[in-house]
Amino acid sequence: PRKLRTLAEMGQDIGHPELPELVSILLFQQRNPGVDIPDISKCPKAIDPGYSFSSAVATFYAPSYFSGANGMHHQCIHASSSWRNGAPHYDCVFVEKDPTLPGFQGLYVAQVLLFFSFHYQNVHYPCALVQWFSSPLLGMNPVLTQACGKLSMSMMNMVII
Repeated sequence: PRKLRTLAEMGQDIGHPELPELVSILLFQQRNPGVDIPDISKCPKAIDPGYSFSSAVATFYAPSYFSGANGMHHQCIHASSSWRNGAPHYDCVFVEKDPTLPGFQGLYVAQVLLFFSFHYQNVHYPCALVQWFSSPLLGMNPVLTQACGKLSMSMMNMVII
C-alpha cells in the first residue's frame, strides 16, 4: 500500500534523514543536466508530501525457458521497514550503469531502501533510494558516489532491473 507523507517522514522511517536533501540534488540534476551541483541551499526544494511504497514490479526481457516463449518476465521488489510486522526487508537489484559494456560488466548492484514518488512543478517523479554496491571478485563493496556518499537517488524510469 502507498502512504502519503513528507519526504522528511519517509527519510526518518528508513533511518536516512538526509532524504529531502538528496531529493533536492536529484531535482537540480534533472533540471540542469551536466552542470556541477552547487551548494545545497541553491537546489530546488520539494515541499509537498509524496507517496512511499513498500514494493514495485519490474518487467524485463530475459530470454529463457522460465520466462516463456516471448522472454518477458516480472519480479516484485520489496523495500519495507517492517516485513509482515517483523524485520525489515530490502531487496537488491541490478541497475544498468554503463550500457556500452557487455552483459553484467555494465551493471551495478544496489539495495533498494525506499520506493517513493512526488510532484514538483507539475512533474511526476517516481523514484527509488538505493545504496550502491560493486561486485569485484572478492565480494560486495560499497561504491562511493560523488554527491551523497553511498546513497543515491534514481528515477524509476532510469532503473533497469
